[in-house]
Amino acid sequence: MEMDVVSKAFEQAFVSVSQKLLGLQLQRRKQDKEIFLQQPVRQIMICTSGYLRMEIICDMPESMVLQIVSKMYGGGLPPDEQIPLYIKEYINIVCGHGVSSLNNTLKKVSRLSVPFYQSEIRHEDVMKEQMDVIFDTEIGTMRVELHYSGVE
Repeated sequence: MEMDVVSKAFEQAFVSVSQKLLGLQLQRRKQDKEIFLQQPVRQIMICTSGYLRMEIICDMPESMVLQIVSKMYGGGLPPDEQIPLYIKEYINIVCGHGVSSLNNTLKKVSRLSVPFYQSEIRHEDVMKEQMDVIFDTEIGTMRVELHYSGVE
């Protein structure tokens, strides 16, 4: 399976789920522009296992994390200790959509890990390819890194 097929499935998942869940319009940025994320940047990672082995890492400014969490929470913000739970759930929903789409297309099964937030992230060294997708939104810029090792 080509990295382009995987990338397009996850790109579509981010765009469609963000629109439906949050009313957030994500626009893919052309790769020719330099990216600077507003600091501080938060990282959320989720992995796949099964026929598809990937690490999906989302980098976004803290201000964007807080706005996404607020939309998921229904306005306002939950207690500080719950913020990681809400942003991890957003990533879980989006990436679940991407994995389900690929599973349905290929008639194979791959699963997601529990999402990791910030200091919990530990990378595997076996990933072969990487592709970055940059999304601009009205609330900030998000970088999604797809680290792909292929299919089994």
